[in-house]
Amino acid sequence: KDKIVWPPEEARSEVERDLQLRHLAWDCVKADPARALWLGVKKVAYTWNPFPNWEGASKWYYWVASGVVCLPIILGALLSPFVLRGVPRRTLAILWAPILYYTALHFVFVGSVRYRMAFEPCLIVLAAATWVALWTRWRGVRSPA
Repeated sequence: KDKIVWPPEEARSEVERDLQLRHLAWDCVKADPARALWLGVKKVAYTWNPFPNWEGASKWYYWVASGVVCLPIILGALLSPFVLRGVPRRTLAILWAPILYYTALHFVFVGSVRYRMAFEPCLIVLAAATWVALWTRWRGVRSPA
């Protein structure tokens, strides 16, 4: 059961409410760190989920459309460190920095598919480069990556 009551009753101003909720949140983390860690993992999973989390998108065609679009992007981006060995590390670091930053941010705060949109362009660039490199290797053509 959640231990944080909303709205906090004792707080009078927004600043007091923020301070009170922050203390309550830290008390919950200290009381049950395993649960706090598990909630963080769940929020990251929500952010990286290739399928919609929205209840209204439970129809099969939403899942198919989302999977066809998102799975190749996410898989390609995740494979990029292994496939794009010829790309300078600095380039990969620039592309991975916002991805890792937003993933860490949503470990702490609310996670959802829509929050992935902030780093989706980086995922798309990494995925495109990965799939082109794999395609050219498979075809026997020397890859620029």
